Amino acid sequence: MSTSRSRTLGDRAAGTQPKADLGAQYITSSHQIVKQLASSGTLLPLSAPIQGQSEEQAAKSNWVAPQGISQIVRELFKGMPCHLVHAVLSKQIE
Repeated sequence: MSTSRSRTLGDRAAGTQPKADLGAQYITSSHQIVKQLASSGTLLPLSAPIQGQSEEQAAKSNWVAPQGISQIVRELFKGMPCHLVHAVLSKQIE
């Protein structure tokens, strides 16, 4: 997920729209749970190289969640008795 915000009126007029990444694009893990998530299709191996990754991190597998990172949580909690007790729709901060 990404969002755009103009820094100044000049940016908007010039058509320049800076973007901010608000979500994880991949995870790095060698944990056993990854096999479970991969077998369900929740995670897929990332085949692209990652710039700036340490040797320790490069030794671990990188994974992407094609349906979004939140799908990992949905898969892990599948079949668990969860009930919504209270939902906050909006909160005005003064």
